[in-house]
Amino acid sequence: MYLRSFWCRFSSAAIGLTLGVGLTVGTPRPGHTLTFELDFVSGPTTDIFNVGTTTANFAPYGFRLNLPEIQAGALAAVNNDFLGYPTLGANANSPLPNGKQLNINFEVSTALTAPVNGDSEYYYVAIGTNTTGNSSLFGQACQSCVRMPFLTGPSVPNHSVLGSILTDRIATLAGLASTDAARINLLVETISHEIGHTLSLVHPPGPEANPGASIYTLMSVVTAPTNQPDSERIKDQAFSYSEFGTLIDSVGLRDAAPVPGPIVGSGFPGMVLAAIGIFSHHLGGDGGRRSPELLTAQPAHVRLRQPTIAGTIAVSPNAIAVLGGGGGSKN
Repeated sequence: MYLRSFWCRFSSAAIGLTLGVGLTVGTPRPGHTLTFELDFVSGPTTDIFNVGTTTANFAPYGFRLNLPEIQAGALAAVNNDFLGYPTLGANANSPLPNGKQLNINFEVSTALTAPVNGDSEYYYVAIGTNTTGNSSLFGQACQSCVRMPFLTGPSVPNHSVLGSILTDRIATLAGLASTDAARINLLVETISHEIGHTLSLVHPPGPEANPGASIYTLMSVVTAPTNQPDSERIKDQAFSYSEFGTLIDSVGLRDAAPVPGPIVGSGFPGMVLAAIGIFSHHLGGDGGRRSPELLTAQPAHVRLRQPTIAGTIAVSPNAIAVLGGGGGSKN
């Protein structure tokens, strides 16, 4: 674990010195928006690490939700982690300027379908039951492979399956959760965590200041260097202020707009959870702390007390050296 964590940090700097990865130093952020597809796999899928997944079985989690509601809740939570962060006007510690949000989109798919929003650059995170490879981890993804703060362009092919979220492994912690909100947190925190790795985030050395419900951030792990207790996983965690600053440098910003409700691929109903306690990042005058605002069902958007995003996601990773860029994994 110590070597993996070291590699995770080392690779972020080392990739910038590699000439063959198709990146350009000192050029501006891409003007277009990139999309991450949260692919709830419907059949055998293999990521760039040759880790295999197949259709998830969510029964061990104890959800009172059906599959479309789980998918919608996960999407809303991820949106909130990346797009619902408090701005400087609401939280003096925030690196996010007023009226801005990250230049990134998220959708749900079930068969590696292209995003419906028309973005030409998009990547998949496979979500399902582990079939081959890395069965001891909760998830994994390539380190700094999509964006880095001081470079532009990805180091992996467009439309790649960048990593996997192993739902059967995460289910081993289901006993910690007594509500559907906590169960969504277990799942989504791993998803946000692994996406964070692809955008150059690494495991923190311990608790870090953040606007979430835990002193630990979404990038924390239960092993070194963070040593986060498992009980923190069911909380509504957030990226630290430092981590979000890295995301800003990596992805760039756009003018903020109300976060759309679940934008979904073919066959996925446009709905949001109506009856469970998934909390949103509150961007109002509460100092940027998250407040318990319940998502309400709407056919085409997420309704919040503030006109912004909804949800939570994240996971813990451990870096693995692969594809010349390393990777991040959760356990």
